[in-house]
Amino acid sequence: MFDAAIPELVCEIAFHLPDARDLSSLSQCNHFVNEAVAPLLFKDIQVSEKSLPALAKRLLDYPEFAVQCKSLVVRSRQLGTDRQIVQLHPLGNNPDSTPSPRILASSMSFIVGQISQHRRLEKFSWHSYGTPGDGMGLMFDAEFWRSLAGVGDHLQEFSMRSLYGNSLAMLPSNIGFQNLRILRLTLGDHTTCSHFQELLNGLHLLEHLDFDARPWGERTLGGITFASSHPRLNSLSMELSDLQLPQDLDFLHRHPTIRALHLEVNQSFHCDDTSLPNLKALSLHEGTIRKLPALVSLSAHRTITHLRLIDMPSSLASLNFVQGMAVSLTCLELELGIIGNGILDRFPYWLPEMSELFKLLPNLREFGMMGRPFESDKVESFSSKHLLDFLAILDELSHLEAIRFYDICKYGAELPGSLLQNLGKVPSSLRYIKWEVHPDPKTYYIERRDEVTIGTAMPRPPVEKNMLDWTSDSVLNHMYT
Repeated sequence: MFDAAIPELVCEIAFHLPDARDLSSLSQCNHFVNEAVAPLLFKDIQVSEKSLPALAKRLLDYPEFAVQCKSLVVRSRQLGTDRQIVQLHPLGNNPDSTPSPRILASSMSFIVGQISQHRRLEKFSWHSYGTPGDGMGLMFDAEFWRSLAGVGDHLQEFSMRSLYGNSLAMLPSNIGFQNLRILRLTLGDHTTCSHFQELLNGLHLLEHLDFDARPWGERTLGGITFASSHPRLNSLSMELSDLQLPQDLDFLHRHPTIRALHLEVNQSFHCDDTSLPNLKALSLHEGTIRKLPALVSLSAHRTITHLRLIDMPSSLASLNFVQGMAVSLTCLELELGIIGNGILDRFPYWLPEMSELFKLLPNLREFGMMGRPFESDKVESFSSKHLLDFLAILDELSHLEAIRFYDICKYGAELPGSLLQNLGKVPSSLRYIKWEVHPDPKTYYIERRDEVTIGTAMPRPPVEKNMLDWTSDSVLNHMYT
């Protein structure tokens, strides 16, 4: 009787492990434990692109593993994300060579076909940042879309990001995702998608839309007008640079429910002081501010609590509109530009301007500093010296609780242990430092022990936490303040 209870006990333990990496480690204890835990590994699948053939083989040999699958997340290895992708035991290691696009696409079609039979899939996410030279230019066939359409009643999140390839070419005109809440699309080189607007028109329950059509290459997107309406739309992210769209789109004005907005556009939108009355979080490119000044208009009286500014000017003194948000603003993030483009040389000159800017924001609780990668032989990133120099200007700030340094490619180093054991003098209000410049990002909790200030790494979050939109990157929650 005791032996019979052991599998149930193991499964109960596994059920309460939120991090798939821990679940994967548990499954490798021995054959007995693996047998009990293995099916649970396939409830929320996170796997690299190169492992798709191995995953397809596993589901072919053990089709019962597909029964419980509710989430399928597939990513390439191109941006170092493989450090956070669980290699599902016992799928084996990734092959040394990249499978051909044809094999990857057929593997994906088979996997989705196996999973869709059970009509439980709620989330599908495919992020590929490979190049044609990497053999990653995938195009999903009609069978893939038919299988995905089979779970249309259940699918709540659909995410497809590809810088290259024509992944949407076979998207059928009648595909229905009527219960979809989250849609994320990045359109790659030579994308053809004549039915995208028809897809949007049917998404009446949509709460989050992320649409990226920056100029990666030629594309044909017939009939996109953004004339659809989504009564529940809460979060919108648009990066549009080369699409031929109607002028003065009223999409923003027709969606007063939007609370979080990210825009990098050359497109003209109809937006005035009455638009977006519920907006709380705003992320804008410098060029977008010039295109849509009404978004930062003081006369609109919007209660902006979270502001992110991208590709900032050489002088922060030009950000005079930020002072108009001083009463409500609790989080400010500045993307200083391309890290490897000499930006770090200008960092010391920005510090006094940052100090003056902070004095104008008495309710600021969190500040983030971001940088984008630069393709060169000289890889630069934020360092511990930049952190110390920044902390030095916060001496008189009594209200800042969290600071964040972020490099999208994680080219930097970890914070030295010696520094974390003695951070020196920091504001008494500071509680968190989030260091996201290393492949293993960490958030440190600030403790005061006698006369010494110490940074202690906080427990890691689950591998795939719910990153709904760009506001999820912050340490504190500023949407409900």
